Amino acid sequence: MRNMLICIKDSLKNLAHNLPFVPYRKKSRRYRYWHARREKRFVDAIQSFYMQNKEATDNIKVSVVMPAYNRADSIVHAVSSVLNQTHQHWELIIVDDGSTDGLSQVLQPYLKDRRIALIRQDHRGVAAARNTGLQNTSGDYVFYLDTDNTWRPEYLGNMITFMKAGHLDACYSGVHILGDDPAIVSYYGEDFDWEACLNMNYIDLNAFGHKRSLLHSGLQFDEKLKRLVDWDFILAATAEHRVAYAPFIGVDYYDGRRGNRITFTEYQGEELIKHIASIQKKYKGLKYSKQVSNPAIRPSWKQVLQSPGKP
Repeated sequence: MRNMLICIKDSLKNLAHNLPFVPYRKKSRRYRYWHARREKRFVDAIQSFYMQNKEATDNIKVSVVMPAYNRADSIVHAVSSVLNQTHQHWELIIVDDGSTDGLSQVLQPYLKDRRIALIRQDHRGVAAARNTGLQNTSGDYVFYLDTDNTWRPEYLGNMITFMKAGHLDACYSGVHILGDDPAIVSYYGEDFDWEACLNMNYIDLNAFGHKRSLLHSGLQFDEKLKRLVDWDFILAATAEHRVAYAPFIGVDYYDGRRGNRITFTEYQGEELIKHIASIQKKYKGLKYSKQVSNPAIRPSWKQVLQSPGKP
């Protein structure tokens, strides 16, 4: 009964977010209930498509970009979650952004795996670290994982299978959000709407992947930004490309107060509001682009599964 009430509340909240005018709009797009039946339906369909295209899917090379700055205490869990992926054709590019806490020494045992590369640079910030990683990618698809988060084992396999099935340029999964209080549980995850994302970001970069070919148009992280880097990048990557939501939990995302998280160290209060407005202004003109609003490049996960293999 409790889960049913939470589900109804979340559904009403989701409906309110999509209305043009409501007297009260809750800021967060987090949900207390996860639709496990929907996830099972999705995963079963993805596995069916995978078995029909197993060899071709297994041959897809994935690049994983991981920026790191003084995260010697947490990075092992993130790296281990990449090692434990069911899809094993990957390269992990770790960019040490000037760490001073012995990060390189902690990573030494993992560098025996030839799929893992460590690049060291002077401290320039997370955007510059990710751009360094992007410059060294060679895979067909690119994914991003921060050092305080982890992927579930089926994450990469499900994501590339979904993109292959739907002829997608990019996709993102659901996220399980962890805090310092284990009693508080919440999730991210809903269908893609570029204009809604411009209003308020609800896609986490740790759950986002795209074809590496998108980089050929000059796509990269804005190194002038100290915060909101992920949101800015996702808006640019998805504006005119075919994108869909994959409704399964692929990421366990830490949202507590441990460590020197950017959320608590950069752009606070009025300064944060100013930078949000700046990014919205940067992309405002795209709202009226025919390509951005083209429903053909915004398929729901159901549409992708109804005719897999067809764009």
